[in-house]
Amino acid sequence: MQSQGLTPRAAVSLLMCRPENRTKEQNQALAQMGHVQEIALVRELVDRFLSMLRTLHGEQLEDWMHTAQQSTIREIHNFVEKLRKDQQAVQAGLTLIWNNGVVEGHVNRLNCLKRMMYGRAHFDVLRQRVLYRSSTPPSPTSTRSGHAKCG
Repeated sequence: MQSQGLTPRAAVSLLMCRPENRTKEQNQALAQMGHVQEIALVRELVDRFLSMLRTLHGEQLEDWMHTAQQSTIREIHNFVEKLRKDQQAVQAGLTLIWNNGVVEGHVNRLNCLKRMMYGRAHFDVLRQRVLYRSSTPPSPTSTRSGHAKCG
C-alpha cells in the first residue's frame, strides 16, 4: 500500500485505525504521508482525539479544541465549531461510561429486519419476529397473498 495510490477514504481509514491493528505496510504508508506537514498535524490531532474517545478522558477536550483551532486546516476548524455547538454532550460522551450503543444496535437490527421484509409481509409478521423471535414461521394468512413466509 503506497501513499501515492491511497484514496482519501483509505487515508482516513488508516488514520482512524488503532496503531496495534495496523500492518507493516499501513505503517509505512502513514510514515510516507507524514512528510507532508498538514497530514502530520491531522494525524496528531486525530490520534489525540481518538485517545480521548477510547480512554474516556473528556477533561482534555477543551485543550484539544484549543490546539485544533490553532491549526491552519479549515476542516479541523469546522469540526471544532460543530463540537462547540453541543460541547456539553460531547464532553459527557468523552467522559461518562454510559452510552446508547446497545440501543443503536437494536435500532440497526430492527431496520435491517424491516428492510429484509419490505413488500413481503404485513406489520403483524414484523412484530412477531421482533417481539417473539419465534422459531416457527408465521401462518400464510398473515402474509400478503400468502406468498412470502418470514420466520
